[in-house]
Amino acid sequence: MRSYIKIEEKKILILYFIFTFIFSWSFWLGSGVLFRKESVPQIDNYWLLSQIGVFGPSLVAIVFTYFRYPQQNRKYIFRLFAVYVIVILFGIFIAGQNIREIPDLNLITLLCLIISAIGIIVYIGFSGRILSSDQKKVRSKSRFSAWTILSVFLFPVFFLMAWIAVNLQMGTSFSVDIGVTKNIIIFHLLILFSFDLIYGGAFGEEIGWRGFALPVLLNQFSPLKASLILGIIWSLWHLPIDLIYGFGTQGISGIIMRLLFVCPMSIIITWFYIHTEKPILSALILHASMNILPILKFSNYELSMAIMALEMIIFSLLIIISDKAFLNNPDLSTSKEK
Repeated sequence: MRSYIKIEEKKILILYFIFTFIFSWSFWLGSGVLFRKESVPQIDNYWLLSQIGVFGPSLVAIVFTYFRYPQQNRKYIFRLFAVYVIVILFGIFIAGQNIREIPDLNLITLLCLIISAIGIIVYIGFSGRILSSDQKKVRSKSRFSAWTILSVFLFPVFFLMAWIAVNLQMGTSFSVDIGVTKNIIIFHLLILFSFDLIYGGAFGEEIGWRGFALPVLLNQFSPLKASLILGIIWSLWHLPIDLIYGFGTQGISGIIMRLLFVCPMSIIITWFYIHTEKPILSALILHASMNILPILKFSNYELSMAIMALEMIIFSLLIIISDKAFLNNPDLSTSKEK
């Protein structure tokens, strides 16, 4: 029975991953941004071209959903695609200002950036459907708020614990370059978070990874297996970046480090996906809260991230041990193709 179930979906998913890799890698390599040797990259048209590659997982997922699931309500697909068009147009406007640091944008653009990020969060949070993933109606506002708050702070807290431990062990000073005076630090962090959510990978990836691929994987595998499969694919998707820049370390060890970091992260996001009432929103926020960390230029950042990877592995093991459903395969006896 198992071999009969979802054979076509497996083929579609494989094709989705292949097209996503081709799409993203073509834009990254074609833009030339990966080969720049600038310490602070220029935010220009080449940067924007590479960012379209970052949107690959989600844009390819939108196209696949349109053609693969004709029974879907097309209005959700068109709305989501329209949001990406607006984001790209806004990116053209940002690139036209020829800056290196996000806070260098004029005040109106910064406010638009924050409003756009809030709009995306609200849309993702309250939309009834994100591609092939149904989102349940909120039954408990307190539960929804708790999961959302946890998704904002979980990874930053993990990092701060690792960062404090590393600096205490090495006897080095606790330094972080936020780049602003203390009276506007919250506004500055909000700007960086908004930019990272929209252009740093979260919005470009999670609609595809967790909105399209994960639901299909969960129809065929246990949450643990689905998380690991997606984690490996997600890691390999970064291959051109890791080969050129490394990931904490250079060469093959950088690729291995990416796997050790992303796979437990994938398990944690899947855990949120299953238990929160707004799964894509939690994935979006978790991703953005992770990606904002390197922007803040913490002392001993690389070593702190290595310790954080160990923390996430331990947390993932706790999830597996405490949540037995995480090991259970889906009931395939009633999952035949209609």
